[in-house]
Amino acid sequence: MKKQKAVILSAQFPGFMNLVEGLSSEEISKLMNSINDLVESSFKIHGGKINQYSGEKLLVVFENPGSKPSVPARAVDAIIELKDRIVSFTDDETNYDSLKLNTGIATGEVIIGELGSQQTLMGKAVNHANRICEFAREGQILVDSQIQEATNEFFEFQSLEPIPVKGTDKTLPIFELTGKKRRKLNLKVKSERKIVSEMVSRSREAEQLEGLVKNLIAGKG
Repeated sequence: MKKQKAVILSAQFPGFMNLVEGLSSEEISKLMNSINDLVESSFKIHGGKINQYSGEKLLVVFENPGSKPSVPARAVDAIIELKDRIVSFTDDETNYDSLKLNTGIATGEVIIGELGSQQTLMGKAVNHANRICEFAREGQILVDSQIQEATNEFFEFQSLEPIPVKGTDKTLPIFELTGKKRRKLNLKVKSERKIVSEMVSRSREAEQLEGLVKNLIAGKG
């Protein structure tokens, strides 16, 4: 067992059980494999380790808090990427359009250990991430105040009503992710090996290119 600081991401597919009730065993297997591929590739790129995945519920841990880019930012980027991939997946598979994703992200000290082949994970950050996820509505990404403070340079957030912490009389401040911030390229930084110019009116194309590069890193050409 080791105690360390980490970012915990808790997510659930609220319509998953209703969705699989109308599917055959072969269709369920195909759906599970497809979602598993989306989940694994999205978090692998950003350094997240899947602790639990049951089809309906997902728990991911991001360790190495001193690494760059920041762990909180990588966690938020990972869930945005997974949401985008799920949207693309459901657009192609019309029977799965009820598949949505609710997310809670928190940070703090956790205890990580091994129990046989399973990784055990416990601590306040785990409890907070799960609790925040419970209050997320369909498609929402909610974070605690530490994640918001650590990533507000890169992302836009909206403050929401604090939620009660289970088993206590305390409340937990939460924030909803509303989008990415546009960052201006620093053209004053010189480089002998590359020419840089700011991209104008090509945000959609830039996002498509970024998605293709990430897919390539994940082994999908």
